[in-house]
Amino acid sequence: MARLLTMKSPLNRPGIYTITFPTGARYVGSAINIRLRWHGHKAELRHGTHGNSRLQRSWNCHGEGNALFSVLIFCSKD
Repeated sequence: MARLLTMKSPLNRPGIYTITFPTGARYVGSAINIRLRWHGHKAELRHGTHGNSRLQRSWNCHGEGNALFSVLIFCSKD
């Protein structure tokens, strides 16, 4: 997880990612900077203010420790 916090992280790139829970519930998203978007998701989810109610419910039910964040593909900004 420490790699997510470094500025030289390969996650400082655009791409498509998923957040998956043990039940198989999955959120798929894209971002110009995957690392920053993941931090944004976590901040909103921790405060209970995420705009996606299904993702928020899964987070509330299963907890942060059971949220698996994965990058599906890196791509260009275009």
